[in-house]
Amino acid sequence: MAVYAPITLGRGARTVVCLPGWYGSADGWGPWRTYLDTEEFRWVFFDYRGYGIRMGETGSFTLDEIAKDVLAVIDRLPAGPVHLVGHSMGGSVMQKVLAEAPEGRIGRLVGVAPPRGRAPTSTTTRGGCSSPPRRTPRRGGPSST
Repeated sequence: MAVYAPITLGRGARTVVCLPGWYGSADGWGPWRTYLDTEEFRWVFFDYRGYGIRMGETGSFTLDEIAKDVLAVIDRLPAGPVHLVGHSMGGSVMQKVLAEAPEGRIGRLVGVAPPRGRAPTSTTTRGGCSSPPRRTPRRGGPSST
């Protein structure tokens, strides 16, 4: 199997790996990418197996597998701490990557609209959940939950 090469912008000394939410891809960050500091930072935009340019890749599609894939990419990056940005369920991915990474390899974590509640475990299936989410009925006005 070919080695996955994520989209990379910039050549700065500090590296940030951006992890999309489920059903997202490295291309899904929109115009936000045009505002990034590419002099100070190297920005790495990741696709999970089955999404983006990795659409045809097979696997178990678990959080464990995603974390291993992310760590394999991080291992090919310059030495030093790598910072993680996780959008939506990418927030759960970055937590798993932090838990599995060698001490000192991961720097800061930034969650952009991360999921509420407990992060998925290693036994979850594709989509990050072993069962559908519970929905709280709304009773007039914005929900406070």
